[in-house]
Amino acid sequence: MKKTILLIIISAMTLTACQKENTGTNEPTRINCEEIVCESEEAFFATCLINEECKEAVGAGFLYSSNNNILIILGIDQVNGIGEQLFISVSEEADLDSKISLGWNNGSRSPQIVHAWYQYSQGASVAGYFEFEKSDELQEEDYLIIDYYNGDTTILEGHFQVNFPHKRVSSFVTHAPDSMRIECGQFRVELTQ
Repeated sequence: MKKTILLIIISAMTLTACQKENTGTNEPTRINCEEIVCESEEAFFATCLINEECKEAVGAGFLYSSNNNILIILGIDQVNGIGEQLFISVSEEADLDSKISLGWNNGSRSPQIVHAWYQYSQGASVAGYFEFEKSDELQEEDYLIIDYYNGDTTILEGHFQVNFPHKRVSSFVTHAPDSMRIECGQFRVELTQ
């Protein structure tokens, strides 16, 4: 009888430990981007997973801003007349051969930290953002890697992922999710005139 009770207690403890293990933590699940198929048949494209849903940009390109930064613009979607765009502003001083951190950069940080934000817009009016703040710590998993860039050509290629910590979106943008995690992002874009 004691052996049976002991066996039941050990089984219950093992089951409880397994259940705790399976509940996981609040950390996002790591996705193996090599297993994800978000492809495009276009010569110039941008694809990514937004909150684990595959998206292809409806318009993508890059331009040089007035301070010679490279501004990558990926037009992700339009729902009920509200456009969605991902912006990544790369400093002209950034080393394009190295991993670039995505976060807040107001010019006082390293050029290897570039500003990124996800914007909602209605016509010419901004309807809100997912973004970073100055006080946010850099996260290893928020990055941009430029795979190809040649100043003599008009082509820019790369991949990225980013988890935006702050949401500031107008209430009339009813389709905006509670959080914004972009993974397995890749692009091949041309200079926008």
